Amino acid sequence: MGTISSAVDSFHRSYIRDVVFCVPLGFILGMSVGQQYGFSSEFLDVTTSPEIAGFFATHPSKRYNEIECSNELGVIYCFPKPELNLRTKTDVMSIRSSNAPPGVDIRSIVAPFEMRDPDFGRAIEVYVQYALDALETSDPQWEYLALPKNWLDYSRIGRQYAGVLIPYEIRKPYESQPKPFTKEGFVGLSRKLPEILAVEDLLSRPGVRAYCFKHTDVALNKRNLKREYLWPSDSDFFLMVTKSLLMLGPDIGRIYYGTGYPYTHVPKRPDLVDAGYYIE
Repeated sequence: MGTISSAVDSFHRSYIRDVVFCVPLGFILGMSVGQQYGFSSEFLDVTTSPEIAGFFATHPSKRYNEIECSNELGVIYCFPKPELNLRTKTDVMSIRSSNAPPGVDIRSIVAPFEMRDPDFGRAIEVYVQYALDALETSDPQWEYLALPKNWLDYSRIGRQYAGVLIPYEIRKPYESQPKPFTKEGFVGLSRKLPEILAVEDLLSRPGVRAYCFKHTDVALNKRNLKREYLWPSDSDFFLMVTKSLLMLGPDIGRIYYGTGYPYTHVPKRPDLVDAGYYIE
């Protein structure tokens, strides 16, 4: 039963990412944002802040408690920041898997979508309607997509100075995969997923450097970052948006049927939305 449950969870995560995020937000922005809230992605999380990198290097998930002292060596990888000329919405929405850069700073790809209105409540309402319209038409009018001004300051994406690294993929041939899981009433669950999805040795990338460190409790006590700051809840824009859309559940698929997807009933799975970290 556990295997079936895991297969369903995995399918739902990838499907919700594709429909709720990538349809209205496009490939690069949808994948990047969806990954931040717990949905499947082929990307790797990175940050443009050395302080944030230090936090994650010294706080193990999922509770993100401090490692008070350790004899183990830690490693922080430093990647060259790609120079992206993404000034308009068209620049962002035209990025596909075939022409994606090796990595992106999420701030740079959301900037063209920010609007002047700082009203978060109104912005959530507007975005939900935009997303539903995108599902209905399967051709989102992304030129009308707008996000609240400075919303990143109240989101985990902004506070973590989040970025994504787009890895080189290693997949087993589909012929070597087991038969896909199917279940009566679970339309569209026949899609084949690769058994292995990995990246190359990170140090093989041009310009990548590895910095080894050994932390102490003295160094940790000087760090002002708190996990509660890095995962804001009440004002996290996409956390609230995603839960709002998923609470609609199958109603999305029943009403907005022209998505071009074989399985259009988006499951009610707000349990899959990553709220941040486990509370002890």
